[in-house]
Amino acid sequence: METPEIIINNDIIEINKSDEILECKKNSTLTIKGRLIFLKKIISVTFFTNTNMISVSINDDKEEYRNIDYQTLNKFLCFYMDDIEISFYQ
Repeated sequence: METPEIIINNDIIEINKSDEILECKKNSTLTIKGRLIFLKKIISVTFFTNTNMISVSINDDKEEYRNIDYQTLNKFLCFYMDDIEISFYQ
């Protein structure tokens, strides 16, 4: 992800090193937003505290992904989403 933005409870947090995110106070949501290099799209991944649920959204300004079905979307994001899922269990 290029130049990710870290958002905790709708507040943008300045992070200079990846380890600094571990020092953030736990809140209800943590969002990582940035451009995925392989999709060339801005994606937001929101994690919800004390759950194993996430929300993923793709900012699509050209309607390329607006009416995409789950199977097609899964082909684009499966490796990325699999990595996130595996990290839940580490």
